Amino acid sequence: MYVSVLQEPRLLEHKDDRSRFQSGDTEIDDWFHRFAWQNHREGNTRVFVTRQEPETLGFYALSMGAVERSTLPDALKPGRRPDPCPILLLARLAVDRRVQGNGIGAALLKDALLRAYKLSNDVGFAALLVHCADDRAREFYPHQSSQFVPCPGADNHLMLPLRALREFIDAL
Repeated sequence: MYVSVLQEPRLLEHKDDRSRFQSGDTEIDDWFHRFAWQNHREGNTRVFVTRQEPETLGFYALSMGAVERSTLPDALKPGRRPDPCPILLLARLAVDRRVQGNGIGAALLKDALLRAYKLSNDVGFAALLVHCADDRAREFYPHQSSQFVPCPGADNHLMLPLRALREFIDAL
């Protein structure tokens, strides 16, 4: 698929066709096809999509959460943190396999980080927590920012401390 006119990420709408989206990860694809709208509509998460009409080329999902203080990486341990510690969760980020390798994933992550930055002015949280679906995802995030740090005891989780998030955005 040729990528020409890519829309800025926007909130998922009920009318958006999700049925043809295939990232190559069946669990992520199944969630996007079956549960993204339901979770978005109910306020459990906010799903943002980027499209080239009529196709959805990528998406990410954000929600608030909390983690036990004992599971925080060392970069977040200094200071007084509540237990549980509030976080912003980047639950899913995926790009349709037909357009992978064109920078869409990096653009979606940048958009998510910008939204997190803006949100941090109004809502308190210590870090952005990322659920990595696989090894490829675990390598993707640190490639975008070396400030992503692994979470102890959770191989599929990375955190970007709020301070590092702000530094990343300020450097843009």
